[in-house]
Amino acid sequence: MQYKTTIEVVTLADNEVEATDIAGEFLRGNITTGADLKVRTTSVQKSKKVRVGLVIFVGSLTVGAFILGSQVPYRFAHRSIKPVTSYAIQPPLKTNTNAQEGAEFKQLWEKEQKELINSKTR
Repeated sequence: MQYKTTIEVVTLADNEVEATDIAGEFLRGNITTGADLKVRTTSVQKSKKVRVGLVIFVGSLTVGAFILGSQVPYRFAHRSIKPVTSYAIQPPLKTNTNAQEGAEFKQLWEKEQKELINSKTR
């Protein structure tokens, strides 16, 4: 099995050139302090599997988005947003028109209908 080792050299420097010089001198053995090493080892096969899985995942997302995106215009081609030009009003209720309460209710209901129609047509 193959392994990959990554060594990171961390230095305290004022700029990039000085940091590179310190890291170079540390790796040559001329400096023993002033730099820290961070080491990470991973299996090459594992990293390949992760890369392949990531490529497959991103590819499937791209293909799915393309398929859904290509269908959107056809799905909504015949639909359009139109302003509302008519309003539905409930037909008069069948209440007791002979009684006084029924007549008052009918008058109040007709008044509400007229107000609703007038407010929506403005």
